[in-house]
Amino acid sequence: MRGNGFSADVAKTRWPTLALAAATVGLFAACGGDEAPGPVDSFCTMGDVTCIGNALVTCADAGRAWKVAQCGASKACSGAQCKPIICEKSSLSCSSDGAKVLQCPADGLADPSPKNTCAGSETCIAGTCVAKSCSDGAKVCGWKKVLTCEGGIWKGSSCPIDTYCDGATHTCLARSCEPTTTVCDGSAAYGQCSATGSGRTKKSCAAGEVCDDGVCHPKVKEGSAGSVADTSAGADGGSGQDTAASDIGSGFIDIPKKDIQLEQPDLFDMIVSETPDPPADADALSFDITNATYNSIDKMLQLTGDAGLNKIEIQIAPIEEFQTGTFTAVGLEAEKTLVMMNDGTTDPTEVQWKFVSADYTITIDSFDDVGGRVTGSFSAELANQVEAGKMIYLTKGVFDLKRGG
Repeated sequence: MRGNGFSADVAKTRWPTLALAAATVGLFAACGGDEAPGPVDSFCTMGDVTCIGNALVTCADAGRAWKVAQCGASKACSGAQCKPIICEKSSLSCSSDGAKVLQCPADGLADPSPKNTCAGSETCIAGTCVAKSCSDGAKVCGWKKVLTCEGGIWKGSSCPIDTYCDGATHTCLARSCEPTTTVCDGSAAYGQCSATGSGRTKKSCAAGEVCDDGVCHPKVKEGSAGSVADTSAGADGGSGQDTAASDIGSGFIDIPKKDIQLEQPDLFDMIVSETPDPPADADALSFDITNATYNSIDKMLQLTGDAGLNKIEIQIAPIEEFQTGTFTAVGLEAEKTLVMMNDGTTDPTEVQWKFVSADYTITIDSFDDVGGRVTGSFSAELANQVEAGKMIYLTKGVFDLKRGG
C-alpha cells in the first residue's frame, strides 16, 4: 500500500457521495439554520456505481458502504468508468513552435491546452518559459527536468522516476507523496498531494463532515439500515453489547476481528535497465493494481500492472487454461506471446505501447482457477517503438497474482 493507502483490489470502505454531501448542506441552509447537518442513515442506492476522486465505487450494504476499486495512475475515474489517460495528469509541455506552455488537465482525459504564452525574448522548453539567451551555469526547473545553460544553450536532464525538480534548489528530489492523492489530516481535514508529489495542501471538510481515507463525508448513524453490530460476547475484545442507534459513527462498518481474513498480496516485480546486465545493486521496480485474466476465445493469459505511469502487460498465447511451463521467443511455444511496457514519458507518436518484446523467456509455475494464483518468472528484451534501435531490458521478473477471470 502506498500514497493514499487504498488497496489495489476491490475493498470495503465507507464514503457518501460528495453530491449528497452538498445537497445535505443545501437543505439545512434552505431551512435558515447554521447548525451542522446531522448524521444520516444511508447515503447511496444499492448497486449504484460512481466515481469518488480516482476510485470507482459501488454502493453496498443497504447504502452504508462503498466497494472501492482504484483506477490507478494511468487511468482516471469518469462517468462511472476507469478510462485510460491521454496525457500525464497536470503535466506541462510546450507547443510545437515553442511559444506557449501547455498543460494536461488534472484528470488527464483531454489533450493539453495553452496555459500561458512566453514573452518574445523567451522560448518554451520542458513546459516552462526560459530566456532564449542564457548564461552558462544558470539552472531552472522544467516538468520533471533540470534545465542547465551550457555554452549559451539550455540542456535538459530528466529527473528519475518518483522524483520532481525542486524550484528552490534546481535539483531532483524524492516525492514526499503520491501525486494527486489525498489523506486525512485529523478528523475534519485532508491533505491533497500536488501534481509533482512535492507536498500536500491541507483542506478542511465542510461542517458536519468527517474525513475517512482522504475523503470528507457526513457522519453516519450507528444502528441504521445495513449496519453490522457485533452481539457476540467479546468477539472483538469488547463487551459484545450493541451500540445505541443514537451513537454517531464515522461512516463505516466495523467487521469483528474474527471475520477478518488476510489475503496474500500481489507481487509483480522486475529490474528495468538500459543494458542486458544491470548493476548488482539495481533496485527492482514494483508494480501494483495487478490482475491476471484468461481469455478462452484467444487462449490468452494476460498479466497487467501499474507503477505510477509505468505500465506493463504480458500476453501469453495461445496456451490452454491451467497450462504451466517455460515459453520463449526462440522456441515459439506460444507464438503470439508479447511483453509490452510504457515508461510514463511523453510519446508524440501516441503508440499504444512504447516498448514491445523482441525476445523473452517466461516461466509459469502455477496457473490456478479463478480466485487462485498465477505465479512465475520472466525476463525480456524490449524494442523502443518510438526511437529505432533503442532497447530496454527486464530481468529478474517475478509475478504472483490473484486470478480475476
